[in-house]
Amino acid sequence: MLGPSGVRTLHLETSLRQARPAAASETAKQETSCSASSMSEHAGPPDPELTTLRRFFRYIADARQVYLETFSRLPSDALQKDRGASFPSILDIFGHALDVYKSWVVYAYADGNEPESKRAGWTLPECKVLATEVAGILDRFLASLTSPDLDREFTFHWIPGDESTRTSMITRDMLWHLVEEELQHRGEINALLWQMDIDAPTLGWEDWVKTQAKTR
Repeated sequence: MLGPSGVRTLHLETSLRQARPAAASETAKQETSCSASSMSEHAGPPDPELTTLRRFFRYIADARQVYLETFSRLPSDALQKDRGASFPSILDIFGHALDVYKSWVVYAYADGNEPESKRAGWTLPECKVLATEVAGILDRFLASLTSPDLDREFTFHWIPGDESTRTSMITRDMLWHLVEEELQHRGEINALLWQMDIDAPTLGWEDWVKTQAKTR
């Protein structure tokens, strides 16, 4: 189918710091403490489903990098050969699975006009760039969601401007579809690699959980 920068003037900052009374500094600390306390009081417990979705997408993104590392060690003709699968080549399948995130999160969710996506001819550098872009898009989108957002129904058109293709979807269903979409295509890539007598670089959930525990 979607940094702030600051300029610091040392002399001015020093002057302001020297001129600021200690009482004002203490007041600022108290205000900050009160603000944090107030936020804590109003913030409810984290939504378990939203937490699970964010965790699933972190796992998928980390596993995706393992595939890209494996692809980097394979000849380009092996990755770009037409294998008669859902999309012609391994990289075409990989690129499609990434492009789907933009289709839904960037365009369908906002009922925007999506440019025609690339179906074939993906290269490894293009896939790497797209993977980085998609990771950023998804991170920002998931960070912006709250529990009520999961129940939000959004409307979009399968064909822009064609009212006969107007439909709707619930946000949570879109997100779980994205989980399922990439995992299905990843299984397809695994099968193609096995046909080439290449071990698929699978990253099991338990192994990923262990790596997460070590980095905490």
